[in-house]
Amino acid sequence: MPMTKEEPVTTADERPGLHLRTKPLLSVDETAELLGQSRSSVYRAIGTNTLPLPVLRIGGRYRIARVAVERPIDGQSPSSHAR
Repeated sequence: MPMTKEEPVTTADERPGLHLRTKPLLSVDETAELLGQSRSSVYRAIGTNTLPLPVLRIGGRYRIARVAVERPIDGQSPSSHAR
């Protein structure tokens, strides 16, 4: 019987990008990655209040709702509601 190479089992944490699709709140780094921007650009937009997304401050860290980031990517308004 020929031996087959078994694929290693990976968890969601080991698959790049998978956790971004399931987390309700994103960090600035994760938001920047999804938007294709640098983290400094996102921080600058937060600081000048020009980021067109709702930003939460939790425990001294900025968090952005994943759905708010995905809506403009999908061509919707950041504040529109799914119907």
